[in-house]
Amino acid sequence: MKQTTLCYLDDGERYLMLHRTKKDHDASHGKWIGVGGKCEADESPDECMLREVKEETGLAVTSWRYRGIVTFISDTWDNEYMHLFTADRWEGELDMDCNEGDLAWIPKSDLPLLPGMGNTDINLWEGDKIFLRLLMDEGQPFFSLKLIYVQDEMAEARLDGQHIGTQASCLRDSGCGEGECVPDCRRQDACVPELGHHPAGCFGCQRAGVPRAGALRIWRQEGRRGLGERPGA
Repeated sequence: MKQTTLCYLDDGERYLMLHRTKKDHDASHGKWIGVGGKCEADESPDECMLREVKEETGLAVTSWRYRGIVTFISDTWDNEYMHLFTADRWEGELDMDCNEGDLAWIPKSDLPLLPGMGNTDINLWEGDKIFLRLLMDEGQPFFSLKLIYVQDEMAEARLDGQHIGTQASCLRDSGCGEGECVPDCRRQDACVPELGHHPAGCFGCQRAGVPRAGALRIWRQEGRRGLGERPGA
């Protein structure tokens, strides 16, 4: 299985991202992703991440977190284990002349992670939308995410062994739409946990009194125990 790394440099409000435009036969051609690449035979994941960030940006990362492992299964491309990192401190001058594509600081609020949100011109893989929502939750523990693609379409996603469906099925089955969520969503098993579906409400709204950033943690702690009292009730 191929081993790779991906790192998102985080200045608090923005991620440093790479628009993959410069290589032929690139599985991510035209997509916006983090910075990273293949692990060498003698490298640990963090060593690979540090090297790749330095090579592609000119920056030397000095503070980082190892956030999770993403398993990619594809009928088109090689299967892959991707080690996912975020970094909040670095040294040096950013070199925008990257041979992989075009680097840019992208505001987190511009990322189209949910329907009706962000800048839809920022082209992301569907699976990336899942792990980017996880990365934005600072309290999110280390996770294992499995993404199965048929050609370029995400067919299945599993978070820590639990099937989480797809964003489209979640919105359809729960009745969510246009940023408004169903507080008493009884289709939990069909919902994407990153959206925060839980008896107390959804990640995309605060009608049930659940803070946006804390919804995923609440779902993890209580959401699979069945419909119970809402926090604070």
